[in-house]
Amino acid sequence: MLEHLYIKNVALIDEITIEFHRGLNILTGETGSGKSILIDSINFALGERVSKDFIRSGEESSVAEILYKVENKDILQALEHIGIDIEEDQYLLISRGVHHGGKTICRINGRTVTLGMLKQISDLLIDIHGQHEHQSLLNSSKHIELLDQFCGESLQQKKEKLHPLYVSYKQIKEDIQNLCGNEREREHRMDLLKFQLQEISHANLTPTEEENLAAQRKILSHCEKLMHNTKEAFSLLYDNSAYSLSAADAIAKSLLLLQDLTSIDEQLQKTAEVLESVSVQLEDVIVDIRNYREQLDHDPQVLYEIEIRLDLIYNLKRKYGNTIKEILQYYEKIQVELDILENSQQRLQILLDRKEEIISSIQLLCKEITDIRTSQADFISQKIENAL
Repeated sequence: MLEHLYIKNVALIDEITIEFHRGLNILTGETGSGKSILIDSINFALGERVSKDFIRSGEESSVAEILYKVENKDILQALEHIGIDIEEDQYLLISRGVHHGGKTICRINGRTVTLGMLKQISDLLIDIHGQHEHQSLLNSSKHIELLDQFCGESLQQKKEKLHPLYVSYKQIKEDIQNLCGNEREREHRMDLLKFQLQEISHANLTPTEEENLAAQRKILSHCEKLMHNTKEAFSLLYDNSAYSLSAADAIAKSLLLLQDLTSIDEQLQKTAEVLESVSVQLEDVIVDIRNYREQLDHDPQVLYEIEIRLDLIYNLKRKYGNTIKEILQYYEKIQVELDILENSQQRLQILLDRKEEIISSIQLLCKEITDIRTSQADFISQKIENAL
């Protein structure tokens, strides 16, 4: 239901807002008072073309907006199909503007849409009945929709059952066509899938392998630096030289000196305890550094093998996915496709049988729908004749 019309800078009208109410609304006035401008503005908002005189003289652009209360399921489905969100109150705000250059901007509930999307919706909203205007009553493609509105809930339920059957029928037809395609192309596809499966399978990939190899390569590539720096650190902490004590010995000597003083001044007891804790932790650090150095293995052959393995992984990623996880997912996908192709005859027969079942169900539902429509059509025809 149309509830609100707002127009600005249209022909003779500067700016106006009109509210409509449920039932019959009548606009009257003398010739030239602007009645046709209101109809033209509604047509413009719904996607119709307008002349250059549509924009008010001296202005750069015109705007027309309509607020519509949606009370039809078909309109809600059409809005959902093109991705337009509608609030719980089910109001639809359509806004369209035009500039002097002829450029128009269409919006539905604040979202910019194409003119084609706007007309797809507007065709369901309003009929303009006039001497030279489109009338849905004369559009034969609309007749079945008008008839169905008189057929009640029983017809709607059967149509809801028919829709998923029809979708399944189309999908099965597509699957059958794919299976019955060119034999040479199918054989070529099977050979390609077998090659890809073999290439991925022989690689024996694991999900975290690339990260682990990259970490190993980083360590092996900097092995000399790791060995040199850990050796220096170990020497500073533990090895004595001719000129100085190691850090461990210096701390141990300092600890003995403090412990000797605690009997004189108890305030040094806490400091001695902290230094003793440092000494114990330092011993752990020295052991860790020594163990780390001992397990370092600067083997160029290991580094070479890691590089070869990473090159293999990068090559597979370039072909089959951005990550090892995606490669393995692709492997599973083409395995299923290959199984289908290798068992195409058996699957084809299953699809053909299923197709016949669906056709039978569709034909039965269509006959029931036709019967309902036929019975109601006679009733509607008689009512129309009586009214005329």
